[in-house]
Amino acid sequence: MFRTDDLVVRKRMSPWGVYASWCGVDFEQLAELYRKTAEQQGLVHAVGGSPTVENGVYSVDLIPVGLPSSNVTLEAEDDVRQLLHGLLHGLVAIHEVG
Repeated sequence: MFRTDDLVVRKRMSPWGVYASWCGVDFEQLAELYRKTAEQQGLVHAVGGSPTVENGVYSVDLIPVGLPSSNVTLEAEDDVRQLLHGLLHGLVAIHEVG
């Protein structure tokens, strides 16, 4: 999970083949996950289409959906409970799409 006030964050991983092998995931699975969870609040979303792999570098531009970090302060136990509630909803969305 990350919170940001910036609109877009670029994520890159290199070498992609080593990362994919280590995690047991492939590019098509990640692209499909971003597509299937595109409207789920509490998750990050790929911007401008699918992620890419070029010259062994995985790249995706991400945008969070939900409150920017400047609107989130954890001052009480209930704030933490709400944060965890949102996180668990995000995990449910990911698991529902396999």
